[in-house]
Amino acid sequence: MIMNNSIRFLNSSWLNHRDKLEVIDYWKKVLNRPQGWHYDLDIIWILHELDKSGIKKGSTILDAGAGLGITQFILASLGYNVISFDFSDRKFTWQMRKLFSIDAILNSDFKYQHEYMNFVKYNAEHRREKVQEVNGFRLLTKVKNIFFNKLHTIGNFIYFLHALTRNRSNFGTIKVLRGAFHEINLKDFSVDAIVSVSALEHADKKLLHENLNEFKRVVKKDGVILISTSGNDDCCEDSYHSKTKGICFSKETLSTFAEDLYFDNYNYLSAENDLLNNKLFISRLDRYYVQDPLSEFYKRYIKKLPYMPVGISIFKNL
Repeated sequence: MIMNNSIRFLNSSWLNHRDKLEVIDYWKKVLNRPQGWHYDLDIIWILHELDKSGIKKGSTILDAGAGLGITQFILASLGYNVISFDFSDRKFTWQMRKLFSIDAILNSDFKYQHEYMNFVKYNAEHRREKVQEVNGFRLLTKVKNIFFNKLHTIGNFIYFLHALTRNRSNFGTIKVLRGAFHEINLKDFSVDAIVSVSALEHADKKLLHENLNEFKRVVKKDGVILISTSGNDDCCEDSYHSKTKGICFSKETLSTFAEDLYFDNYNYLSAENDLLNNKLFISRLDRYYVQDPLSEFYKRYIKKLPYMPVGISIFKNL
């Protein structure tokens, strides 16, 4: 089946996939992980596109820029074999290792350095970022937030105990590989699909097309590349979001990701307003954002989004 390369803003319609939303919620709680403000949309879109593309369970999927995010664990829980790829040094939590088969692939030649590697630290035990005392942020509020965070962690541990009782014989494996997008230490045509959740915008912009060419090299000829990234409301100029140290790509830059890229309902203001007016989207924002006085999402009083999540499907059969 011939599929078209396409790009779209990820709007609230993806939250209507309640079955996939339940899967996300379950693994967020089991692994006690925070969730990026648009990751519900990214992950649901990726799962939908994998199904639509005919990527069957047991296939090998490269999660490019996986970090310690839950996408790789959701994929493994669904029966996919995952190569968890990132340029940062990562230590998986004992809960992750208890539930999943996680092994490292040696890459002794890796010497690449990037400033984002120092910005994001993956520690052995995840702890939510503490809210700083900014502009007189009251001690009572801080104590309340810390209390509810601890209570939340205890509740999540109950979900972890439940996950231990599940039959995990049909889970896929997770192989951990450290490397940079422009030099992926894998053979040509070695994976059935590539997924990348909000990662390319944190890589070196000068290497963008080398990164994309490496994705296209390692995926099989009938495979698919699914990229979620950040888009801005400018037709021609990229911008930079300093808080997350990420590039927000313009329409012109995004159009170079693949040949014959079809822009599907690509209207920034319409997509942004859709999210800002969606109560479910607002209600699901992680406390990581809601409790941070410097966040655009503080106390859920949101006037404008810092950027819009973009979903890009690239098919090798074109």
